[in-house]
Amino acid sequence: MGSQVMVQIIGILSVAAYTGVLTFIILKVVAAVTSGIRVTQEEEQMGLDITDHDERGYSL
Repeated sequence: MGSQVMVQIIGILSVAAYTGVLTFIILKVVAAVTSGIRVTQEEEQMGLDITDHDERGYSL
C-alpha cells in the first residue's frame, strides 16, 4: 500500500513540474509575440470593455 502511494505522489509531482514548465514557456512566447500579457495602467483605469471592444459593458 505504501509503495502505491509513493508512485502516485511521484506522478503528481511530475505532472505539476511539467505543467509549470510548459505554462512558463507558453507565457514567455505570448509575451514575446504580443506587446505583453498585462494592459497598461491607463487602459485598466479606462476599462477593458472600452479599450478592447470599444463598447461599454455597464452603464454606471
